[in-house]
This record gives sequence, structure tokens and C-alpha cells, in this order.
Amino acid sequence: MSFHIRCMLAVAAIETAFLIILLIMTHGFLNQSVRSEVHRDARINARFAAVLLSEPVAAGDRRKINRLVQDLVESADLVSLDVRDSDGRSLAALVKGAGSDVETFVQTVPIIQDGKRIGTVRAVARDDFLDEILGRIKPRLVVTAILLLALSGLVSWAFGRHLSRHLRIIRKTARRVSDGDFNVAIPVEGPIEFRAVAKAMNSMSSHIGELHDELRGALADRTHALESTFDHMTEGVAIFDADGRLLARNPTFAALTGIPADAFEIGSTLDEMVDFHAAGGAYDSAEGQQIEAQCRNRSWEGPSLAFELSFPDGRTISVRRTRLPDGGFIAIHEDVTREREDQRRLLHAAKLATLGELATATAHELNQPLNVIRLSADNARARLTAGKATEDYLEMKFGRIAEQTERAAAIIDHMRIFGRKPVERPEPFDLGEAVQSAVDFFAETARLKGYGLDLAITPGLVVKGHAVLIEQVVANLISNAIAAFRTTDAVEPQLRISVKRSDDAAVVEVADNAGGIPPDILPRIFEPFFTTKPGGEGTGLGLSISYGIISDMRGTLSVRNESGGATFSFELPVHERVPSTAGT
Repeated sequence: MSFHIRCMLAVAAIETAFLIILLIMTHGFLNQSVRSEVHRDARINARFAAVLLSEPVAAGDRRKINRLVQDLVESADLVSLDVRDSDGRSLAALVKGAGSDVETFVQTVPIIQDGKRIGTVRAVARDDFLDEILGRIKPRLVVTAILLLALSGLVSWAFGRHLSRHLRIIRKTARRVSDGDFNVAIPVEGPIEFRAVAKAMNSMSSHIGELHDELRGALADRTHALESTFDHMTEGVAIFDADGRLLARNPTFAALTGIPADAFEIGSTLDEMVDFHAAGGAYDSAEGQQIEAQCRNRSWEGPSLAFELSFPDGRTISVRRTRLPDGGFIAIHEDVTREREDQRRLLHAAKLATLGELATATAHELNQPLNVIRLSADNARARLTAGKATEDYLEMKFGRIAEQTERAAAIIDHMRIFGRKPVERPEPFDLGEAVQSAVDFFAETARLKGYGLDLAITPGLVVKGHAVLIEQVVANLISNAIAAFRTTDAVEPQLRISVKRSDDAAVVEVADNAGGIPPDILPRIFEPFFTTKPGGEGTGLGLSISYGIISDMRGTLSVRNESGGATFSFELPVHERVPSTAGT
């Protein structure tokens, strides 16, 4: 409701209330005045009648009494007049046709003759004279009231329009400012209050216009910068709504996914993108079907989702999705092919470094079968020269030579297997067997150096990953422990290696009693290129790479000082499916 209408209604209501109050007060005043006058006249007429009727009543002249009663009723405009003697007997009475619903005023006056009461006069006058008059003029009062109200409404409307004229101008100006038109001005006129408001509004709209121009320019610059950055990012970025429909993407996203720009436009769905790759056979394998399910996933738990895609052309694309407040998400694709290849080369280099550290142990392992072979051959040749070599003796010697040859070949084969690159796809394997293979490299070295080796393996613990990489981790931990023995004064160096199950995890521990790791460097032990070995003896990458290997297999690698040494332990989730041994 507009201001001038409210003003009109308010003024009309005030005027109506004032008119009603005035009418009520006037009616009350007139009613009281008329009634007072009627009562006074009735009393005067009653007394006058008592004086006139005193002699006829005293003489008992009923004829004269009736005539006087009739004259008095007619002349005094009474409703009735009743004359009685001193004993209360009616001498004359006249009623002037008043109904039972007529309001009356009764006045009784004694008739006195020579100081004695000889009778009474009872005069009755009408008391609703004003009501009768108002009843006759009531229609005219109603019409007059309606006309007054209409006039009051018209005057109120005109007055409200006059009062709200400046406010309407201010309202229209404010609306234009809110619509973005800042080149408007309110006329500075009218009462001083409106002039002050007009000046303030003009100053405000001018200032807002300047700020709007500045913000629009700054916003345009930032929008251009963001669009340029978005278009030139090396990562592919796409924004999807809660229903999986594409809202925005940069050119890199289309290039990394290998989807033509015209086949994946704004409004396309995530499923259409996955269908494009599925049509090309990207998810035909069992692992590919799992990746396809991840690609279609729009309701993952937690704020983000991360996985990698391997394309037929050899590329590896890292995918990271982050949930938005409105239910949509941002997908970031990054080509990590070179990074993953560098990681694989780094892993292989670290493994070769570990193999170099194992060369001494391997030499000791190979020395024993070679010495046995040499001694057996020398003994057989001496017997042949002396002519004492029997057939059974030669068969025994040749059998021993063959046995030691197989042992040497097994050592060399294990070195070759340990040095190979891991397969790309993780597979279930027996964790105890992988740890046993790594420990076998150091068994002879530990024996020759007098190091105690305590090995406890719980059989049948199957995990999923790369057995060769687990061998590398364990070998690295054992190698570090042996290196620590060389730099400490442990009286009885002891290595404790265990494989056990804890709830749903398989736990591997490699512990020594070489004095432990200084507390100040313990938090940095897994940092790349950080080493406690003397210069030239370590790359500082072994523990860092081991930490990454365990993390990639959804496990954790940690270290603590206890029992006079350091204990490295890692946990891996147990894979319930036992790998098939058919054909082995």
C-alpha cells in the first residue's frame, strides 16, 4: 500500500472518528437539554393545574374539574392528567392517546386549599420528544454522514498525494539506481527535510556510480585474467553440476581426454564422456571395468576422489575430483606419464643401488658352491690320475658338483628376479614368501659377520601389490640395519624380522639393536635425499622410495626407537583371495 493511500486512510479515519464523537456529544447534549426542559414544563404545568383545580375540587364541582383537565391537557401538551381527592378517589382523568412504548415523565403535585391538602394532581408528559425528532431526520443524517465521509476521503486523498509527491520522486529515483541507472538526480525542492534527502540521494547515486564503474572494470580485468588462466592451464579442468552435466571446461581437458571438442560440449554428461572411451575399448579388461566405475562415480564419500587412467597410447592421466557446495564437482586431469616413468626409473635405480650393496653378500653366497665344485673336481681328477677312481666315487662327485651348480644358479636367478622391473598391474602374493626372499640375500652376510638373525613368519598372509617391490623395501631396511651395526659398538648385533597379522592388516617389522635413530632426525628419516650414512655410502632415497611403495599399496611405513635400536614396520591390507597355484 502506497504512502499517499495510507495517509488518505489515516486522515479519513481521524475525521470519521471526530465526526462520530461530535455527533455522540451533540446528541447527548441535546437529549439532556430537551429532557430538562420537558421536566421543568411538566412540573410548572402540574403546579398550575393544582392551583386552578383547588376551588373546583374543594366545591366538588366535577363538571368544572373535567373541563379544566381537558383544557390543561390540550394547552400544556401533556400525555395525561389525573385529579384525585384526599381519599385518593379519582375526580377526573384524561389520557391523550400515548402508547405503552412511549417514554413518560410523571409529576405529582398536592392540591392545597386554606393550607389543607384536599387532593392531588398527577401530570404525565412525554420524555422521548428528542427521539421522535431524531427519528424523523435520521435518513437525512445518514445521507449527510455519507457525504461528509466521501468529502473527507477526497480531501484525505488530495492531502496524501500532496504529502507523498516528494516521496514518490525519491522512490522512482531509488528504483532507477537499483536498476543500474546512476545518471539520475532528484529535484532539490519542497520542505527542508525532502531537500536534505534529495541532496543525500543525489550524492549517494553519484558515488555508487563511480564505484560501480571501478568494480565493473576491475571485474572485467579479473574475469579476463581468470578466463585466460583457465584456457591456458596445463591441467585439464572441467566443472560438472550435481547431475553430471558439463558446465565449463578448458581446451586442455579435451586434449587430455582425447575427446573431440564438438563431441563433448557444454551440457554434455559425464556418462557420455565415459561412453566415448568405452566405445574405444578403454575398459575391456577386468581392471578397466573397475576404472570405468570410478569414472562414472558422482557420489563418492568424502570431499574428493583420486585415481589414474591408463590410455592405450601409453599415457597415464591423474584424475582428481573435488566436491562443490551445490553438489557438483570439479574434475582436474593431469598428464603424469613422464612423472610415473621417472618414478619407475628411480625405483629401479634404487633397486640397483641395493643390488650393489648386496654384491658382497652374493659373492659370499656364490663362493661356497664354487669352492665345493672346485674341490670335488680336483679330488676326482687326482683319483683318475692315480687310477683309483671307481664308478661310484665319480658318480658321487659329479652329483655334488651338479647340486652346487644348481645352488649357484638359484642365487643368480634370484638376483636377476630382484633386479627386474615390476609389472604394472598389482597382483595378490604371499607376503611371507616375499620377505623370506629378501632375507635370503643377507643370511650368509649375517652369518659371516656374526649378526644374529631371528625370523618369524606367519604363513598365508596374502596382500595385493608388487612382490618385487616389497622385497626391495625389506632388503633396504635390512641393509640399513647392517650398515648401522658397522657404525655402532653393539656387543651382540641382532636382527629381528617378523611377519604377522593384526586385525585386517599384515604387519612386517624389521628391528635391530644398533642404538636407534637420534630423536632430532627421527621426523626427517623418510625425506628424500636425507641419509645418516657417511658421505658416498648412501643416496638418501632408499627410505623415501620405500615409503612411497608402501603408500601406493594403501599401507603405512613408520619407525620408532625401542629395545636399544630402531624398529621399522609397515602395514598392508590383507587380501582375502589366495593367489592360484595351478600349473606351478
